[in-house]
Amino acid sequence: MNRAARLALMLLVALVVFGGCRARATVTVRLDDEGSGQVAARLTLDRDAVAAIVGLGDTLDTAVRLDGFVEAGWDVEPWDLDSESGRAVLVLRKEFVGADELDAVLGELGGDLVKVDTTIDRDRAWLSSKDAVAIEVDARDLAVRVGDDAEMTALLSAAGFDVAASDEERSADLRRSLRLDLRLMIPGDESQVTLQPGESVVLEAESSSSHLGRLVAVAFGSVSVVVGLGLVVLVLRR
Repeated sequence: MNRAARLALMLLVALVVFGGCRARATVTVRLDDEGSGQVAARLTLDRDAVAAIVGLGDTLDTAVRLDGFVEAGWDVEPWDLDSESGRAVLVLRKEFVGADELDAVLGELGGDLVKVDTTIDRDRAWLSSKDAVAIEVDARDLAVRVGDDAEMTALLSAAGFDVAASDEERSADLRRSLRLDLRLMIPGDESQVTLQPGESVVLEAESSSSHLGRLVAVAFGSVSVVVGLGLVVLVLRR
């Protein structure tokens, strides 16, 4: 992930934590039966989080620049602000092909502090097929380390946030403020887990199918051959 995208992501998380707000993120991985698919990340901010972010600029768009995600190949939808509830929703999508690309795409969302390892197993037999997908997400190193980034510290200080608290305190705030749901969807199965900062989870889905049509075709073909041979023999005898 490029510097601009990483900074935007860190800023969103930091503002939620420092503002004592609430945020919910849902990351959905959809795979087709060929191993390609799409990652969709949906971030929902409560009214307080929106107010904290807008405090850095006139609007959500100007406060948090998401151009870096666009440059990295993400499809970024405009912020959807609900005037009644005050909540705002941001949706990002990116395509991938294969396990390695999926790891890279998920890594762009999690940054250096979240490790992702995807395994895609396919068993293709003539009369049956089986798909098994496992995504291990290790967020045990996920923490708020604002002091490591001078630009981030300057932005938050200019917005009036006290950045002097320890990383341990802020990391505890992160666990209280952020909920992260992970969803995996493949043809024939899906699963979902909730990941807390400091945890490691494995998201798994598995499906199998039998090619009954092939068996019927073979049986029908065999019967047709036998009947045909029988008719030939009958004609020759006559």
